[in-house]
Amino acid sequence: MAKIRKYTIITFAILMALTAASALAEVIDNDYFSTTDNEVINSETLNLPTPVNNIYGQGHNITVQIPVSKDIAGGWKDVGTNNQNVTLILSKGARVGSPSMTEYVPAGSGAWHAFAGDWSQNNATNNTIIGDTTLLINEGAWVGHSSSAYGGSGTKANGGDLKIDGSTNVVMNGGDVWDIFGGNGIWTASKKATITGNSNITVKGGTIADFLCGGSYPATKKTAAQLDGNVYIVIEGGEIATLYDNTNTIGVVAGAGGWVYGDDAENNVSGDVKIHIKGGSVYGDILGGMWLYGGKAKGQIDGNMEILVDGNSGLAALKNRKDGQPDVVRTIHLGNWYGPDTTGNIKGTGTLIFKNISSGLETMDRILYGEGRTSPWTEYGVKECIDGTTTLVFDNVQGAFNGSIVSFDVFEATPGTKVTGLTPEKFDVGKIKITGNWTNFGTPSVLTFDRAVEVPVDFREATGIVSAEFNESKTELVVTCKNAPIAVTPTALKLQLGKSDTVKAATYAADETVSWKSSDTAVAAVDDAGKVTAHKAGIAVISATGSVTNTTAGCTVTVEDPAAPDPVPTPAPVTPTIVTEKDNPVTKDKDVPADVKPATPVIKPATEENTKALAASADVPVKFFTATADGNITVDPVIAKKTVASVMSDDAAVAPKTIVTLPIITATISDGKVAALAMKTTGAQLGA
Repeated sequence: MAKIRKYTIITFAILMALTAASALAEVIDNDYFSTTDNEVINSETLNLPTPVNNIYGQGHNITVQIPVSKDIAGGWKDVGTNNQNVTLILSKGARVGSPSMTEYVPAGSGAWHAFAGDWSQNNATNNTIIGDTTLLINEGAWVGHSSSAYGGSGTKANGGDLKIDGSTNVVMNGGDVWDIFGGNGIWTASKKATITGNSNITVKGGTIADFLCGGSYPATKKTAAQLDGNVYIVIEGGEIATLYDNTNTIGVVAGAGGWVYGDDAENNVSGDVKIHIKGGSVYGDILGGMWLYGGKAKGQIDGNMEILVDGNSGLAALKNRKDGQPDVVRTIHLGNWYGPDTTGNIKGTGTLIFKNISSGLETMDRILYGEGRTSPWTEYGVKECIDGTTTLVFDNVQGAFNGSIVSFDVFEATPGTKVTGLTPEKFDVGKIKITGNWTNFGTPSVLTFDRAVEVPVDFREATGIVSAEFNESKTELVVTCKNAPIAVTPTALKLQLGKSDTVKAATYAADETVSWKSSDTAVAAVDDAGKVTAHKAGIAVISATGSVTNTTAGCTVTVEDPAAPDPVPTPAPVTPTIVTEKDNPVTKDKDVPADVKPATPVIKPATEENTKALAASADVPVKFFTATADGNITVDPVIAKKTVASVMSDDAAVAPKTIVTLPIITATISDGKVAALAMKTTGAQLGA
């Protein structure tokens, strides 16, 4: 037994030595190179020195859970073209840079990086990834003071050009990061970094101390960044730009890219830039364009710019201060932020949207800029940089606004918007535009100012509006709307005695109630819910009236008695024709025209209101009017001043019934002329 035990111990020692040798085989000069797909790099499974200098995933889609003293790259180091997608996951235990987010680290000694893509730094070989790059940052990961995380690649020192022939993606679920850039980082003079696809960033949790930028970071003289696609940033959680003070504008969300730093550095975006804020906390400034910092730095965006603050949670994300920090008024601007001697423009349009906000507007006192802004190292001021129209949209927004609106071409308001607290000094717009379907919203006061304001109003693109103009004192913009009629379904209903069915009323007016009524409760009755009950054979009109729109619509209910069928003859359609002299029984009277031309039929629903109005205008009892099968009172081609007639069945087998009515037409009669009734009937008797 002793020999066996000794042999077992020796075998175990050999296995441990082989395992250590296997792990160390991937460590070159204290750099770890992954050789396994989907590898999880942690201290429990690998016998690595702690910490290693750098980790390179080499496209094997790695998860890092250990600290490094310098850089992490999901792609390759100083390698040429690689045809595959690359993913780098930073999870609990992963650490890059300084051990403290607030600890000062001198430049060059602790400003390290995490790249989803390649890291080119020791030779001039151009690095290309044919595919997408993805960086996931999870809870417990750490990219410390002055260090940054990139969705793309990086080049430095003697590195070559970079290209990602696809899109870059960053998803932050948690952790702590100093800066995030969606694209590439370029620190090699006169080099270029290109992304052929889009740059996508989603923040769900964690903390970003300083910059969140959708594009790349050209940071050395004559470096150039090119993004051929679009930039999308979605903020739905986490905290962004948590560190700032009164003198240094630290903490910025920059859509197209940030810190175009070096002299003659360039940053270009060919597509659109969109920032969507749904939640979380944003303590710093927000700009759709670029932070142009270095001397003669250039930035250009060929597409359109859009920033959307979505819902109450999106508005609540716009923080101006944090506990223990100075009280600083923050800004949102669609354009670029300009340092001395920097240039750049946005060729498309710029749109800042606040949408579906019902509370919290009074707490948001930011300055909203429709253009760019000069940096704090020069005299603050607005700098025009967007070639197209700049628009501020309040889409269904209510509340008191305490911020400032600066340099917008258009202020656009949609239905549901009611904003107070505005002042003329803080409302710098070229015109007010009303859009959307305003029918059913009554007569709202859309914008209210503390004093008179002179801004033109345009509502040509809106529907349902009668007028949109300021009141006499020029302090309230009032939109007067039309009322859409109520509608009833079905429009016709057949019931047998004792049976019930339900008719429904459709209305789009806010807070409208519907009242129901039957024209003949002996035939059919209706309750408050629209339930119709048949009582006896006949025809009744069930009508609904809206309390807000003050309109009425009806349903014709025909009640049948199966035990005693009594069909109602259907009148043949009447075709309007000229009543000639031969057929006119009164043509021999003085001043009566020989020919009587038909009138144009006017169709109205057979509601109680319409029937009473018609009877009153004709001075004829209401009882002579009824509804046709489709629920309308029809107008026949008869010209008369005061008359009404009923066509009665002369079939002895059928009890006399009124089967159709011929309502009155109002006609203009020349002086000295007489209005005449001309009617031709067959197989019927005429009663009046």
